[in-house]
This record gives sequence, C-alpha cells and structure tokens, in this order.
Amino acid sequence: MPLTVEISEKTKGVMIVALNGALDTTTYQVLQEKLQGVLVPASKVLILDLEKLQYISSMGISVVLKARKYMEEHQGSFVMVNLQPQIQAVFDIVNALPSTQIFKNLAEADAYLSAMQRKVKARQKQEEEERF
Repeated sequence: MPLTVEISEKTKGVMIVALNGALDTTTYQVLQEKLQGVLVPASKVLILDLEKLQYISSMGISVVLKARKYMEEHQGSFVMVNLQPQIQAVFDIVNALPSTQIFKNLAEADAYLSAMQRKVKARQKQEEEERF
C-alpha cells in the first residue's frame, strides 16, 4: 500500500501533515523527505493527522519519533490526531508518546494548544507583575 502525505499550514507556524496509506519500510522515506520542509525553526507546532493511516511499522514509528524529537529540541509542540484503533494500539504497545500528545481530532488538539498558550501568557504576565 502506498503512502501519500499532504502538508498544509493551519496558521503561521502550525503545520498539519496528513498521512494516507501505510507507513512502513517501503514508504517511510516519503514521509521523511516531506518532513524536511516542515521541520524548520519557523514551525512551532507539528500536527500529524493519522485519520487515513492504515498501517505503521517500526520504521514509520522511527520517523514519527524523530519528528517529535526535532520539535522538542526547537521548543515546538508535537501532536497526533485522528489515530485509527490499530495505529493507537501500536503506540500504546511501544509506549513511545505521552497520552497528552495524542488527540481524537483536530478540534481537541486546537483546544489543548489554546489552553497551553493561555497558560504561557498568564505565566508571562505574572512574571512581569512580580518584577514591579
């Protein structure tokens, strides 16, 4: 089964990468190559939409984990949405990602990201008030 990767920018710095097909030893390089244009310092949030991903192998997991590591090293956020049950089961088995980074859908991920941004702004405001 082939893999197609669609990339869109939701808002400035918020990238959505939607996968369709199988992410395995014959297709992982497709995602790896597409991510090269997304994994840049200007990207602040990477959302992997896995609604149409039917299969993932260890090579696919490796690409996903490398993307997550890049985002963390560059103070960005990494989330996954719309995981099919079989894909969710794989990530549960390998226990590779914290559950707070996996969301049922894009709306749930947006709510989480909004809450995180409000939290950062509140912390910044509090720090400013404490300085005076």
